[in-house]
Amino acid sequence: MSNEQNEIAFLNRQQPTFSIAEAQRIADEFYGLQGDFKTLMSERDQNFRVRTSVGERYVFKISNAHEDPGVVDMQCQALAHLEVQDSTLPVPRMVRAKRGGERRLHDT
Repeated sequence: MSNEQNEIAFLNRQQPTFSIAEAQRIADEFYGLQGDFKTLMSERDQNFRVRTSVGERYVFKISNAHEDPGVVDMQCQALAHLEVQDSTLPVPRMVRAKRGGERRLHDT
């Protein structure tokens, strides 16, 4: 299979399908994040807009299980780099997990 066929096959894989209740439980358990969750559109991940009771806003992202871990790591590193270089840039900030780190692995 060519690289192009591999890329197309990856894009045809099903997105994660967590319910809002499951996403709320995971966000609370690993990040202490609670609030009103609303599903957002995404190409291959599953994203939720979160509004806390005090008005803070977050995007809770569940990466596709078939995503190369290096790609997810690169996304995290890019956001961390931007925050260090210029904390005034209007880009998302990562929330550290309760047990450390920016991301947690979760089996369905």
